[in-house]
Amino acid sequence: MQPADFRVRLRGRNFLLADGDRIGRYAFDVTVFVHARDPDEARENAVRALADDEDLRSALRNPHDDPPLVYTLESVAIPRDIAPPPKRSAFVFRPDDGTEPEPGLPEEPRTPR
Repeated sequence: MQPADFRVRLRGRNFLLADGDRIGRYAFDVTVFVHARDPDEARENAVRALADDEDLRSALRNPHDDPPLVYTLESVAIPRDIAPPPKRSAFVFRPDDGTEPEPGLPEEPRTPR
């Protein structure tokens, strides 16, 4: 398998996830290694890889009028000699109370949900 071409860091917000009988609102950071021709395609491929993650999809409980959000934090080309195969890192989850500012926006707290 060819090494990945890009390392894409993503932040997920507003993910209503089932954990047994409980549902919580979570944010997460994850790094996805993908093949792509350019940074834009790398971002698209990384988000698609999340959308295709069966475990994440099966735990998702968002209604259609309150969708989860995914932001690109970074998309970096990787030198072939150090690039891993396409994959993703482990998710780093934390509670999402709605007060963390969205990536790339002014440092203003959001209205809690």
